[in-house]
Amino acid sequence: MFRYLVVHLPQFRIERCGWRAEDPVVLVGEEKNALRVQCASSAAHDQGVRSGMSSAEAKALLPTLKEEMLDALGEERDLDELALQLLRVSPSIAALHPDGLVAEIDRSSHLFASEPAVGGERALLERVRIRLESLGHKARLAIADHVETARACARWGPTPVTIVARGEDVAAWAPLPLKALELPDDERSLLRGLGVRTVGDFQALPAASISARFGPFAVRAHACARGEVPFLPLAPHEEEGIRATTRVLPDPVTDLEALVFVLGSMSRDLAMALALANEAASRVVLRFGLEDGSEQTLSMRIGSPTRNAGRILDLLRHRLDRFQLAAPLVQLTLEAAETIPFQGRQGDLFLQDAQEQALGEVTALLRDALGAHAVGTPVLENRHRPEAEWSLGSNAHRSGQQRLPLALDPGHRRPDGSDPVHEWRGRPADVRTERPPIVLSPPIAIDAQPAKTPKKIRIDGRWLRVIDAEGPLELAGEWWSEGGYARSYWRMGLEDGRRAWVYEENPHRWVLHGWWDT
Repeated sequence: MFRYLVVHLPQFRIERCGWRAEDPVVLVGEEKNALRVQCASSAAHDQGVRSGMSSAEAKALLPTLKEEMLDALGEERDLDELALQLLRVSPSIAALHPDGLVAEIDRSSHLFASEPAVGGERALLERVRIRLESLGHKARLAIADHVETARACARWGPTPVTIVARGEDVAAWAPLPLKALELPDDERSLLRGLGVRTVGDFQALPAASISARFGPFAVRAHACARGEVPFLPLAPHEEEGIRATTRVLPDPVTDLEALVFVLGSMSRDLAMALALANEAASRVVLRFGLEDGSEQTLSMRIGSPTRNAGRILDLLRHRLDRFQLAAPLVQLTLEAAETIPFQGRQGDLFLQDAQEQALGEVTALLRDALGAHAVGTPVLENRHRPEAEWSLGSNAHRSGQQRLPLALDPGHRRPDGSDPVHEWRGRPADVRTERPPIVLSPPIAIDAQPAKTPKKIRIDGRWLRVIDAEGPLELAGEWWSEGGYARSYWRMGLEDGRRAWVYEENPHRWVLHGWWDT
């Protein structure tokens, strides 16, 4: 008999966009020739906002409501990636779109407790919950014999964690509300008119009566609630391109210096896997499985992709000098998280690019120190609002191939092999631009005196006289989203020699938006 773990992520679609359940926000999409709510945060739902409402109706209910366009493909991709976290507890996993995950855990629950069945399953659920919360996702979890039962209990059960005993799926369905069956609205309304309020009431109806009066959805739901629908086992997850090696330690370890021998062996195994695949690693991840069931992760970006075991080990040892374990260590996994095809050449003393390769190393160190999203390549965006005209793109393509910095990218070289970046000496002093090179995001509200035509402004806690001002430059747009904007921009010379880019919006409200670095 199979056992299934199902994770329901009530706010996944909101959380993946960087919002919290407490934020009044909705995801909207084109439907019936209008922008309609596709998903609402808990805060918006509590104020009466529902899926299917038009954007105007939702904002009438909640004027402070924020909107974001639905990205269906992005949601699917992110949920599929999140499902990979369940590989820690089972090789057989799947995403239940739009907000669920499932794993077949019959063969793995015994690994998490010395006691059988429920003890191991509770430990497993706790490990999955902790992991998902560490990634910023609140979860409801359930385990049952049938995936449909586990999914219903996770979504509609009275507690955030539910374990259905073996053979008790039918009994677990009975107290759930009728909406747990996810029937079409017209069929659910008909059943409620007949006095059916719970799944137990629905289970008690004769199968012949259901098939005669209702459609195929209700017939299948009735069979499922009565435990009469088989569920095929999940296929083991397979993903090309994953290069990883794992070691289970014989005894818990607290001193990282004792891991040098183990890491050396793992580095050699990983290098061998990369060689067999004719790849080089541009980022490696070391995962620490701790005795309390939690996990720590150490990610290291490599400036020049490599499959050299000694270099990988040196990087690991250097980073471990500043790493602290939160609990005794019981398992290690070393993974090549990003790889590129091996180029088949080694460094050379007389190679023109030899010195330039240091830029890749610096970029890698900056990304490790500041975070993967803090260092990247500027990407122009099709937006009118100045602070949104560009975004920081990743330095890596989605395929996993590393994008080289401009000075190293062969595509930027001239036909004669020279590099235009080396000849650039900065913008000539006589070139004037409408937009400053330093733009603040978000802009900062400032005080001005007098408010109508400022003679001095307050910045960084002190008042500065305005020596001269050029403007106004009128910018407006995006009336169709975010409430629009209308701003009068001024270029102000201040008494300390700096030139500020400020704008006025609404009556006499002044905002600092950027600086010229001259």
